[in-house]
Amino acid sequence: MPDSLGKHAKLHSRLFLSGGLDAMVQATRPRGDVLLQHGGKQHTASVLLTSCAKNGVPVVTSTAPWSEKLLAQRVKRGSHQSCEEHKSFLREEMLDFVEKGFFALLPWRLVKSLAGLRVSPLGIIPQRDRRPRLTVDCSFCGIDAETVQLAPSEAMQCGRT
Repeated sequence: MPDSLGKHAKLHSRLFLSGGLDAMVQATRPRGDVLLQHGGKQHTASVLLTSCAKNGVPVVTSTAPWSEKLLAQRVKRGSHQSCEEHKSFLREEMLDFVEKGFFALLPWRLVKSLAGLRVSPLGIIPQRDRRPRLTVDCSFCGIDAETVQLAPSEAMQCGRT
């Protein structure tokens, strides 16, 4: 589309084609904002956070890579119906996340052969007296169940995250 999201998709595609995924990520991701000290006290997970900030967060799955056929089926299924109902919010939120460097936009034809690729549908969760919330449903396609839990349990502070 010839809007801001479309312009970002073109830029990300150009970067991906010229240097690959790592180069595109490095060119579009802002400096990290991991806070290792608060009020003069060292964060209890500072070793883990420093490793994540420096090396990224490893994602290890317990199953074989998905076949191209399975990936295509999951992509064809698309996002949750809630996205259709909140299209304008979704586009605004996606643009905000892209501009902050949290998301990158690439066409399916460029990423479908990436090693170890998994996909999950987007969803929108309505909130009472607040704006909706964008989510990625990692349980829908079984990604939660396939992901090996590597982080120490004491690092998890958001419900069952």
